[in-house]
Amino acid sequence: MCLRRIISFILLITLSTTALAKTKLADKEMFVPVNGGKIYCRVIGSGEPLVIVHGGPGMEHTYFLPQLISLAYKYTLIFYDQRGCGRSPVTVGKESMTMDQFVEDLDTIRAFFKIDKMNLMGHSFGGLIAMRYAVKHPDHLQRLILLNPTPQSSYWRDSTFHMMNIRDDAKLKAEKEKVFSSPGYAKKDPETMKQAFRLLFKAAFFHPEYADSLTLIFRSTYPQTSELVNALYKDSTLIKYDLTPELKTVKCKTLLCGAEADFPPPEAYEQLHKALKNSEYYMFESCGHFPFIEAKPEFERVLNKFMSN
Repeated sequence: MCLRRIISFILLITLSTTALAKTKLADKEMFVPVNGGKIYCRVIGSGEPLVIVHGGPGMEHTYFLPQLISLAYKYTLIFYDQRGCGRSPVTVGKESMTMDQFVEDLDTIRAFFKIDKMNLMGHSFGGLIAMRYAVKHPDHLQRLILLNPTPQSSYWRDSTFHMMNIRDDAKLKAEKEKVFSSPGYAKKDPETMKQAFRLLFKAAFFHPEYADSLTLIFRSTYPQTSELVNALYKDSTLIKYDLTPELKTVKCKTLLCGAEADFPPPEAYEQLHKALKNSEYYMFESCGHFPFIEAKPEFERVLNKFMSN
């Protein structure tokens, strides 16, 4: 069964890559000026815009690719690397690494692309940024998609971290310990970080063999990115928070997606679903934290249905 899944996945990616080679998609890169710096953006495809916020903190948009490329035949996908991450410059001040600034960066990107009401999809930590955006800028949202988001409160987030810590088996724990105690990890060497994050995410898949399908890129600037992320973790609004009361005021149509093998407890997403009055809740079965990899056809069906309503 595992071999069949791997073969099916490789075939799916091959077909997607072949289609890209035959059909030229619009693919543009640019830097958007923001407060105190600039943000790297990549725009792929045509059609209704969909702004996509990556997870982390400290990751970059490339982990969505190539899996999300197929959506670019229906939508204009607007990816960006968050402040100090990926190809966005690491020269920003540590004092600017706050959740409020991340929300304002997102609104600056919306304005740059001249989108009045945007379709916004946030994955993982990006989902938390999207929730905060919805609370602060509700008038600029058409649709909100929360894909396996970091929970809406620090209480449920800490429960998620606890689940991450207890899910590893003995073999995975030993592999992590070896990498985390290495000189390369201490120096935040990009290749070592790639290895470390692949091990971290392995337990986030229902089918662990899919972990190798996750695109992980860590650049030579990652040591500086890591320092900036450490500054972000000192933001008091990230240390302790509860967005539940404020989310009850969000009126835009919202799609909340969870997964059977993801880390957040079901109670967290059920509470979030109740708070978001105009939301629908979809649970991916036999799937973990990355539905666009493990359940790609199902994920696209759910997304397209939501976007077409």
